[in-house]
Amino acid sequence: MIATINNIQDVETFFKDLYNEGVSAHPDDDFNDYINYETNEATYTVEEAIVRNELMNRSFIVCENASIDIYELMAQIYLIDLK
Repeated sequence: MIATINNIQDVETFFKDLYNEGVSAHPDDDFNDYINYETNEATYTVEEAIVRNELMNRSFIVCENASIDIYELMAQIYLIDLK
C-alpha cells in the first residue's frame, strides 16, 4: 500500500492498490464500513481503515487541485484490466 499521496500518479497507485486488495472501493465510503461477505468480518482493521481513509482524503485534495474528477479517475482504474 502506498504510504503518501502527493500527486495524481500517487492517487492512481492508491486506487490500483485497492483494486489489487480485491475491494470494490468508492471514494465516498469509510473503510471502517467494508465487510468481507464470505467471513462477515471487517475487511480492514481499525488501523488499516484509518490509513486508507487518510489516503482517500488526501486523494480528494490532490484531484481537486489538479481539476480531475476523482470518481472518473477511480472508475477508469477499476474498468481497465490491471492484471
